[in-house]
Amino acid sequence: MMRSRLWLNLGLLALVAVLVAIVIFEPGKKPEPKPEPLTTLEPETVTRLKLVRGEKDVIELEKRQGRWWLTRPWNLPAKEFRVQGVLRLLDTDSRSRHDLAGLDLAKFGLDKPRASVTFDGELTIDFGGTEPLSQQRYVRIGEDLHTIVDTYYYQIAATPESFVATALLPPGANPVRLVLPGLTLTLQDGKWQRVPARPDLSADASLDIVNAWRTTEAIDVKPKDKLPQGKPAGTVEVWLEGQDSPLRFTLIEKDDDVYFLRDDVKLAWQVTRENAEKLRKLPEPEKAEKPETETKDTQ
Repeated sequence: MMRSRLWLNLGLLALVAVLVAIVIFEPGKKPEPKPEPLTTLEPETVTRLKLVRGEKDVIELEKRQGRWWLTRPWNLPAKEFRVQGVLRLLDTDSRSRHDLAGLDLAKFGLDKPRASVTFDGELTIDFGGTEPLSQQRYVRIGEDLHTIVDTYYYQIAATPESFVATALLPPGANPVRLVLPGLTLTLQDGKWQRVPARPDLSADASLDIVNAWRTTEAIDVKPKDKLPQGKPAGTVEVWLEGQDSPLRFTLIEKDDDVYFLRDDVKLAWQVTRENAEKLRKLPEPEKAEKPETETKDTQ
């Protein structure tokens, strides 16, 4: 009796396994076709980008020695992850493709594209409206209409300043002179000279400031006309190796942040007050602890 019940249970398990396999693998059903890539252009081969966003400022970027730089509206290092977000558009899937011949471009928002991006001056992708049901974005490449997931339009429509790198100095820059409020550091014969000298501090204190300028990342980059009203906090000049003129910053304090404003590009790098102190002041020397006084037994 028990052996027959065991065989019955094994048979039921086998039947369940077969049914599960049928549900999962659906024998006889043709697999869905693999999505068609939007383009065949490889992102890593691209060296120039041009972003046009309706009436907004045009943004142009180029790749120099493996790093991306803005060339319009400023000549500044670009935020790498923001550029990569645009380049990933080349690898996205086309959810559908149609010939535009005979179609009304206005129906898809492509008579006056909301934005467009051009890769290496050759391949242009125009962005239209969204499909009402799926909310996928209409894009145009040549005479083809595609729909894609609606994530890339917002990368391209971002403000120009959002493409600016958050580092205060260009990549690989070597400071040779810092003129700070109440302090000047100058590199001479491989050593940093201080004015005033501050003999109570070691040479490492000067290196701490220089390294802070090399590594500090801003919280945000803002246009001058969008800065909050703050208190002026002096100016800074950063002289870089190989440059004939310094980078000049005007410091503006507001609440817990300090804005490092460059008037030449009318942009300000927002830095926490804690990090700003490391950029503009020498650390105070540590005070020696007073030795504990011994108490005498008066008894």
